[in-house]
Amino acid sequence: MKKLFLLTSILFSLSLNAQNYHPFPDTTSIWHTVGMNGFSHTNYIFNFGIEGDTMINSKKYFKIFRDFGYDLIYLGALRENENKQILFKLLEDSSEFVLYDFNLTVGDSIFYPVGYVLSGNHWNNIPFKSYRVVTSIDSILLHNNEYRKRWKLSGNYGQFDEWVEGIGSINWLGLLNPLISDFSWGGDTYAFGCFKESDEIIYFDSTVCNYCMGSYILNVLNYTDSRKHFNVSYNPSEKTLSINSNREVENFSISIINSVGQTVYYNSTKSQNLNINLSKLIKGIYFYRISNNTDNLATGKFTTN
Repeated sequence: MKKLFLLTSILFSLSLNAQNYHPFPDTTSIWHTVGMNGFSHTNYIFNFGIEGDTMINSKKYFKIFRDFGYDLIYLGALRENENKQILFKLLEDSSEFVLYDFNLTVGDSIFYPVGYVLSGNHWNNIPFKSYRVVTSIDSILLHNNEYRKRWKLSGNYGQFDEWVEGIGSINWLGLLNPLISDFSWGGDTYAFGCFKESDEIIYFDSTVCNYCMGSYILNVLNYTDSRKHFNVSYNPSEKTLSINSNREVENFSISIINSVGQTVYYNSTKSQNLNINLSKLIKGIYFYRISNNTDNLATGKFTTN
């Protein structure tokens, strides 16, 4: 009898925890995915992020950026309506469609008018339409010790997906996974690693990656040296990063961050001219940030060979 009471209490608690609806994020958020090619063993880093808002046809949307480790692209915008549907607009297409519907029940379907495939770091539009069918609904315990409602779905091409309230897909590519074919193309596979909202880790899969992408890369989008106080250039033959200021500056710091959000170099200086030896860095995309005690002074990125 005691065991039955305990089981009933646990189920009741899980039910209560799953009842509170978690709306989709409308603040700075990042969906972080890792990938690998099974033949070349090349690793990929993929991020989608919300940063800022915009008005489209008198409706407020939140901007979606894509970072595939080599470029930052304003991809589209999304909004949530009163029916718990997440509506998405690709910049290349004027039509709006439902990306997620958190009102779906078991047996319900959702249809997608566009589709994409990934090959390495390339995002390719292909002319296919797809749908998903809800196979089950339960709850999941997240990294922040919250229980949220989860939908499991299967697709017409054999795809499998999982949605979590306030996050979206936690499979394959994360945020825009419903639009991506999850077949391996040329040996490529991908796995969703973590979701971070307002600098708080909500979902984290430690079997996929041992870190969660920070907010730095999205911050780079919002600030460059618009006043041109700094001239920053990378010399690939000498493997040096040169920083020159056209004004006297007080003490400032320079940070260099790799594509997975790790700081690989930091220095504080008063010098107007600085040459940083980066010969020990591996080939890849890097971001720099120049700041003083209160402000970012310049941000940008460079590629080492």
